[in-house]
Order: sequence, then C-alpha cells, then structure tokens
Amino acid sequence: MILQGKIKFYNEQRGFGKIITPKDEEVFFHFTAFPRGTQHQIVEGLEVEYEVGIGQNGRPAAIKVWLIGQYQGQKGQRTNKQYFSDQVVQKGHERGGALKGQEIENIEYYLPEDTRKYVNIQTIDNYALRLNKTPYFSDGKFLFFRVKRKDASGVEVLPKFDNIPFENLILRQRNTQKKMGLAVKELSVKGNWRLVIGLGSASVYETSITLHGIYGFPYLPGSSLKGTVRSYIIQECFGGEEKGSQTAALRDEGFRAIFGGIADGDFKAIQGGIIFFDALPKEAPKVKTDIMNPHFGPYYSSSGDKPPTDYYNPVPVPFLVVEKTRYQIAIGITKEKNQVVKDGVFNGRWPLDVAEEYTLKVLEECGIGAKTAVGYGIMEKTD
Repeated sequence: MILQGKIKFYNEQRGFGKIITPKDEEVFFHFTAFPRGTQHQIVEGLEVEYEVGIGQNGRPAAIKVWLIGQYQGQKGQRTNKQYFSDQVVQKGHERGGALKGQEIENIEYYLPEDTRKYVNIQTIDNYALRLNKTPYFSDGKFLFFRVKRKDASGVEVLPKFDNIPFENLILRQRNTQKKMGLAVKELSVKGNWRLVIGLGSASVYETSITLHGIYGFPYLPGSSLKGTVRSYIIQECFGGEEKGSQTAALRDEGFRAIFGGIADGDFKAIQGGIIFFDALPKEAPKVKTDIMNPHFGPYYSSSGDKPPTDYYNPVPVPFLVVEKTRYQIAIGITKEKNQVVKDGVFNGRWPLDVAEEYTLKVLEECGIGAKTAVGYGIMEKTD
C-alpha cells in the first residue's frame, strides 16, 4: 500500500532519515529506498509517497520512497518543479536504468496540487493516462522521448499491457454483436511493419497516437476503418479522383447499402447498413518510438521567403508507432439490410461480402493511418 508523509529529518552523511506521517508517526528510511538519480534531492520538509516493509532488525521501514511533494524553501517560496525518474532507457535496454543528476534537473512534470497528493506517477498502469495526463516537461515543451547522443540514455515513456485481457475484450465484443442480431465477418490481420494511428490528433506533444480511453492501448477506431474503406471503393470502383466519382458512388445501390447516402434527386436519404467495429489488438501491442527528420523546417514554417535548401539543420520529431501487432477486425450488418444488390457496380453481391473484400484489400494494398505512402500501415491476413 502506498502512503504519504513528509521527510522529518535526513542525515546526509549517514544516508538515513525519518518520514513523519499525518498521524505524527515516524517511519525510518535509508537513501537507497529512493530511485537512483533522485537521491540528491532528499531534503527535510519534502512530501513523499512510500511503501512500508521490514527493514533491518525486523522493524517497519519505508522500503520504497518517491518524491512527489513541493519543497517549502527557507524563504517560504515554493517551487512547482516535480522531478522523478520514471521509465528511462539506456542503450540496449527497453526499460530501466536511471537519469543522471544533471539530466533529472531538466525533467519535470506539472499536475494540479490536489491531484498530485493522490497520484503516484510510478504506479500509473494506464498508458493513455500516463502519456497524456502526466507528460514530462523540459526546455519549454512537453516530451515523451529524449535521448542523449553521447551515451544513448534518456527518457522514453513505454507502456505495459501485461494485465489487459485482450481475448476477453474481443469475446465481449462478439457477445455484443450477437445481442444486436448482426451477421458478422471477422478478419485477423497483422502489421507488416509499423502502424501510425492518430498522428495529427490534438496533443500537448508535437505528434499523437490513438489510445483506448479505458484501457490505454492503441487500437483502430471503427470510424477510421470505415473512412479508409469508403475512400478506397470510390477510387477503385467509381473513377478515383475524377470529377463526379463521389456523386456516382452516392447514386450506386450497393455503395448506398454499405455506407448510406444523402437525398439526391430520385434517391432518398439512407443509412448505411455496415457497422465497422473498433479493431482490438489480439495481443499486447508493441509500441515503439520512431523519428521524423524534416530537413527544411525553416522553409515549411516561413511565408515563402526561405528556400528549401539543404543547409538547414534537421530537427528530429519523435512519434509513436505500433509494430507488427495482430488486430481483430469485425464488420456487421443486420440481416434485414444484408440483401442482394440488384443494380450497379456490386450487382448480385451481398453488402457484407463486399465490405469484407474491400476492407482486406485496402489494408493489404494501401494500408491505414498516417505515412502509408512510405510503407506504414500495411497489414496482411493472419490466423
């Protein structure tokens, strides 16, 4: 259990001290109970969170301690800098390690004071909350990744999805589909390389990623799947970018049966029959950090007065990707709406079969998400 208190006193030479609890009880601690790299910040009056265990001589002691509070300085001034050593990478390691003292002094995070009293950053399991609600702050901007070139050490916020029952979530989705009385087609797909979803969404960072609001894992929103398949069908079956191609699609019986359409002349407004469900991962997603390296930053940010030349310094921009992860795609339709198309491009075919075919085609040929032009988002059918 995680408790809170303040450091009552600390003997720096001997490396031990005592924490005072809200009930005026004293708990012994040794400086080794603090994360490496934060030990130089131990001062009397600092608020901490700690875990009680058995220390030397069999007595209760704080065996793990984290710095969370605001230090009340001698002049009564408070600092809003909250330092911690969280998920850190070193060369050859995905997790673990520690920031050096100088590095830590440049890393901070901001939380409301009342929230900070009850939240221990070290114990946040939800990746969406950890990434988006408690970001690192350094050099005037929020960041989730920074590596020092000299020794390849630095900060990288990495997820842990070990405790999420992915199979049960997929099963629950199937049960929901049965209760809705839907005819359903399922596709199990796997990324050939890397997948980027929600890169341009609103975020405190320069880039973003779409994460599940409850469980925090990356997923494929049903709306993204539907839009991707819809655009692909218009391009492949109705003239692509040619003028009037979308108008032709909206007047096609099969297209309207799948995606719906607005009122247009003799055509009445109709709701699309196919439901694209959120595609859930079948396993713990492999989240990695990738880098964009734009070489013409001043050219892009100017009003046209700077040329796109090669003498600018490239500024790397990190972004999060999902690498080679399996996803379960499900599309459904009510039996009443899944009627054979009698006219148009898909004459004689069932809407659900058409949707399944083109969903797989677009994932295999074009991909989904951002940066598909350079190979991201391509997926293949798997077991």
